Amino acid sequence: MERLSLTFKLRHYRKFRFKELAKYISISPRMLAKELRDLEMNRLVNRKVCDTKPITVEYSITVHGETLQDVIFAMRELGFRHRDEIVGISNKQNIS
Repeated sequence: MERLSLTFKLRHYRKFRFKELAKYISISPRMLAKELRDLEMNRLVNRKVCDTKPITVEYSITVHGETLQDVIFAMRELGFRHRDEIVGISNKQNIS
């Protein structure tokens, strides 16, 4: 699920630094680094090391990553449509 969140954020906002992503997506820095490495390996995300002091790293979505847009939006809409039903079932099970 973190990968979907990452690709959605990167697609919507274009560029993020590592710490900005960590702030918006509540996962540990270690897990975020792993997810970004996997996305980069699959050529869904670009990683750019900036020549600054201190060194900063920016991430952006690739053209290939842009192709996931329809899938991400479809999954997001599915979640919104079924949220009430899922939450309702969960609440009934917790009461029983």
